[in-house]
Formats: sequence, structure tokens, C-alpha cells
Amino acid sequence: MAILLYGSGLRINNIDFDRKRIKTLGKGDKWRSTILPPPIIPVLHDNMKQVKSLHHTDLEEDFGEV
Repeated sequence: MAILLYGSGLRINNIDFDRKRIKTLGKGDKWRSTILPPPIIPVLHDNMKQVKSLHHTDLEEDFGEV
């Protein structure tokens, strides 16, 4: 599921944790939003921590900045 979402263009900046919403760009370049289910919020936060840690390690080992 994560690969499908990422491949479809959904990025972390499309997630509004404060409002519990996911924003997507739809037909006609109109932004739409849907509900971010509360049970998934801690899972996403944990994943973000892991990715940030991996990114920091990669930077220390000169693997780029992306």
C-alpha cells in the first residue's frame, strides 16, 4: 500500500497531522482532502522518525542529501 501511495505522488507534506487530513491533487488541479484515520497517526510518526534517522546516517556517510 505504501508503494502505491508513494508512486501515486502522495508525500509527507500532503499529510496534515493537526487537522487529521490527507490532501491530494485531483482532476483540474483542485486540492481535495480526506480523513487521516487516528490509529495510523502513531504508525506514521514512528516511520518518520526511522526515516529521519536513516537519512541522518546516510548524510554522515556522504550518500547525498535526498
